[in-house]
Amino acid sequence: PNIFKTTSHIFQTHYTNKGIIPKSHKISKVTEEFVYKELCKLNPTKSTGIDGIKPKFLKDGAEVIKGTITHIVNLSIETGTVPEELKSAIVKPLYKKNSRLEVGNYRPVSLLCIVSKILERAVFVQ
Repeated sequence: PNIFKTTSHIFQTHYTNKGIIPKSHKISKVTEEFVYKELCKLNPTKSTGIDGIKPKFLKDGAEVIKGTITHIVNLSIETGTVPEELKSAIVKPLYKKNSRLEVGNYRPVSLLCIVSKILERAVFVQ
């Protein structure tokens, strides 16, 4: 049998995509202050994620965009879902050492969009 079809069937029959969180694990909404602080912590020299938005732009505009990002994060928390755009990443090889011709001398790096990192941080700190 096709391994992809078998795996897909297992997940479809045993798991749901409903984001049901027990009351004891309820995640609280975030505040604009939390989002603002996270934006201010950004390293402006880091690479952009799949959204193409530079961390420097988000850090410099933190005061202006904190409300919009807070709304996006809280909507995700309320609904228990994460937009597809926030689940995607660019995976690039990062050179480690020795010969650049050897595949084993690279490691994968996932470049995520900043909003997904803020959402992840909001969940992690709770």
